Amino acid sequence: MSELTPPWRIVLGSSSPRRKDLLETLGFTFTIIKPDVEERILFGESPEQYALRNATQKASWVIQREKDYPVMVISCDTIVVKDGRVLEKPADVRDAVRMITMLQGSSHEVVSGIALAWHDGKMPNNISRTVTTRVTFKTMSEAEIEAYVARGESLDKAGGYAAQGNGGYLISSVQGSFTNVIGLPMSELVGMMEAAAGRSLWSH
Repeated sequence: MSELTPPWRIVLGSSSPRRKDLLETLGFTFTIIKPDVEERILFGESPEQYALRNATQKASWVIQREKDYPVMVISCDTIVVKDGRVLEKPADVRDAVRMITMLQGSSHEVVSGIALAWHDGKMPNNISRTVTTRVTFKTMSEAEIEAYVARGESLDKAGGYAAQGNGGYLISSVQGSFTNVIGLPMSELVGMMEAAAGRSLWSH
């Protein structure tokens, strides 16, 4: 399963520790580069278009700076969407409480844009796609919401919760990829990497 490295050098275009942990489960050796890309939704842009654009721009930013071929860059952008509205990372504790209150007792979508960019020394290539997971939260009291936010894991998470952390108990059901909710849909990523490499990641 580690045939991509070598000959491929893998770069994760993200500083997210959750994405790092998930990618490590594949057994690859990889480096991390944080892209310097502004993330701001454009007028008339759908949530899916927004996430996909962010991911492709991140991958493009990284691979334009990589000269040690062959290299493959993995980038991802994950957003929370409620009734068509994108929920970014909370600005503060009060904003986190507002977001969880909005999500409690109902369903929302977690949308990830995934982008691969690779270069074999001859020409660059790229592929990208979106993955959507439907998440349903249980009904919670105001006190329960405030107690969760007080645990401190909300402020750097889209939608104000961490499915892999204490936020797991907020979730009553998940339809689709659970790793997508964490921040990197692994099944879809492996399929994209195999398409780019032209072989199974498990081949010898």
